[in-house]
Amino acid sequence: MKHRWNTDFSTPKSSSSSSLFSKNLADNTAKRVRLKARMKSKITALALLTILSFTGCRHHSATAPAKSSTAIDRKTFSMSLPGGWTEDTKDDMYDPDSFVFFENSESCLFCVFIGKKSAGLTIDAVLEEQKKSYQKKLTEFTTSTFNSWSKYQGEGIEITGKMYGAIRYRSRLFGFENGDNVCVVTEAATPADFRTYANDFETIRQSFVLK
Repeated sequence: MKHRWNTDFSTPKSSSSSSLFSKNLADNTAKRVRLKARMKSKITALALLTILSFTGCRHHSATAPAKSSTAIDRKTFSMSLPGGWTEDTKDDMYDPDSFVFFENSESCLFCVFIGKKSAGLTIDAVLEEQKKSYQKKLTEFTTSTFNSWSKYQGEGIEITGKMYGAIRYRSRLFGFENGDNVCVVTEAATPADFRTYANDFETIRQSFVLK
């Protein structure tokens, strides 16, 4: 049975329940990243085998051409969704206004989480749980920090490492506040797909508005 958050976007009030909520949020996001990485590894292996079989040439990624975007307008946020991306409405924690995954057919993910700030639900707490969850699932990982995303100032962490000991994957997590709302966005993809779909991620960044 799916877990639905309250439509007023309320989050656990106590510090202990908020900590558990942050951990569940982090585990769910990292799980989705692992699934995308697994899918990408299979696609890459098949594509590479096909390319080598027919051409014997190396495959060079190029920036994907821009496609028409779809306007996303929710109670808590708005953005432009690049062409070829879809919204996953079947995730266990899905809520159209507070927890949403968008993805393309490759390894790219964009996740939005919006909740009410409380004693245990802070940017630091959410990012720390996300970092722990990713580091359990990655090898040879590196981290770096940044403090701006689109037009927002906040706290960000970029984590790059290997999943399944083979495929490199990168996640960029950024948290910021607006009034009583806490927002954490996650960009995730293989480094190659970050380059190929750079225009898509930029479309999302420049159009995103936290209400």
